[in-house]
Amino acid sequence: MRFATYAVEMPPVAQAYADAVRGLAAVQEWMAAARQETAFVAADEPYASVKGET
Repeated sequence: MRFATYAVEMPPVAQAYADAVRGLAAVQEWMAAARQETAFVAADEPYASVKGET
């Protein structure tokens, strides 16, 4: 996922593998669930804040 996020160029075989993994139904579901996630552990994510707080 980080290779895609940071637009890292990969050799064709590695890119094909990454694309295949991202295309898996389970990974698609995992990514969709992650986008909906709002809870976090403040100690693990000091850059995040609770909605409504600054």
